[in-house]
Amino acid sequence: MNNLSSEFASVFADTIQNFIIEKRGMGLSYDAVVEALREFDRFALSKKHMELNLTKELMESWATDNPNHKARTTRHKLIMIRELARYMQRIGLPAYANFQLPKTKYNYVPYIFSDDELKLLFEQADSYTPLAIGSRKHLVVPMFLRLLYYCGLRTSDVIGLLIKDVNLKDGTLHIRHGKFDRERFVPMSTSLTEYCRTYMKSAHPVPHPEDVFLPNVKNQAFTNGGFYPTFRKLLWNAGISHGGSGHGPRVHDLRHTFAVHKLREWVQEGRDMQVMLPYLSAYLGHKSLTETETYLRLTPELFPAVTNRMEKEFGDLIPELGGVSHA
Repeated sequence: MNNLSSEFASVFADTIQNFIIEKRGMGLSYDAVVEALREFDRFALSKKHMELNLTKELMESWATDNPNHKARTTRHKLIMIRELARYMQRIGLPAYANFQLPKTKYNYVPYIFSDDELKLLFEQADSYTPLAIGSRKHLVVPMFLRLLYYCGLRTSDVIGLLIKDVNLKDGTLHIRHGKFDRERFVPMSTSLTEYCRTYMKSAHPVPHPEDVFLPNVKNQAFTNGGFYPTFRKLLWNAGISHGGSGHGPRVHDLRHTFAVHKLREWVQEGRDMQVMLPYLSAYLGHKSLTETETYLRLTPELFPAVTNRMEKEFGDLIPELGGVSHA
């Protein structure tokens, strides 16, 4: 995207362009945010806002312009526009950036897979039979699931992996463009690293660094929802009931399960949770413990030891505990 200025037409056009250039100069792609900034630019233009001043009223009006948006969407829009406001303040332009972000209610209750359910799920993945001749899906599917669960990755983290991002020597994954364009390195266990080596020999006998690590049938990266139909089929074959759209289990619940199982493991080992929880937060790619709070919804009946420890040591951080757990 070489000519950003042509994408924007409001009074903020040049400022937005320079803001994006600065972010990309820091190594961030910022593609998703660019789309949101295009939307904001069109909104400012439609409101005939002619003053180079990012006011509180304009920002809040844009963030809440669609009554059908959920509170979480409004919050994300305000987070994005606040970054532009802070940039404007740094370069001496008037902008409001001191507003409080609206709190959002986490309505979806994560599904925590039991050890037995995970075993059944992986058995189905390992016995997956592709329909197309020459397809590598029987190799990709079990690898996909293992990265989601054993590394606690987001689907977007997994589909974005290129061969060059999987270091089989050091046993690390390079997540180049995680959520909010955060970059991080994720260590793998010795057994998972060995599994990756075996996968590479079969799926990529002649590897090219820029190739997608987990390609779909078209030899391209999966879309964000591209793995979901396969996941639903695996659940069905494993005898794990699905509540329908919006009720899970979701692919993302493997990440929740990783977090909860890791906490259970640490409590059973007698680890100091004040020390370990920041490690979990960093591993998940979070900037603060607050971002980790939605992964700490445990079912007291099934995890009494974990729940008691977490409430005692992090009671002010963790939201009301509860959820559907089958562990």
